[in-house]
Amino acid sequence: MRACTVVSTDVGLVTVDVVEMMMVVRGVADDHYKFIFIDVGGFGKQSDGGTLRASDFGRLLEQNKLCIPEEKCLPDSNIKVPHVFIADEAYPLRENLMKPYSKKALGDAEEVYNKRLSSARKTIECAFGILFC
Repeated sequence: MRACTVVSTDVGLVTVDVVEMMMVVRGVADDHYKFIFIDVGGFGKQSDGGTLRASDFGRLLEQNKLCIPEEKCLPDSNIKVPHVFIADEAYPLRENLMKPYSKKALGDAEEVYNKRLSSARKTIECAFGILFC
């Protein structure tokens, strides 16, 4: 068995150093840390946006073929919201892909949004942490 070292961890993306070779592992996990989609491939030196575009996941997302559930109302509300994937700032903003605001001159609302998004990203980070233990 080869030893792996996690180089960087982002929601849906973990870059792993495996015996001097870089590979990108992209995953989607539910709120119980269960992976529901895994995509392996790409090069560690490629941008996150580039690896997303070149991946099966990125193509399926772009073509609306991921079978994402319909919008649902928030609890105790009539406000409908879409189901989304959460990513870091290196990813492109899409209808079903949320990312944090740029760190330049944020207002209070944007700071709160970034903190809550970061908290939500911990699920995938923990899922990859469990996988690599």
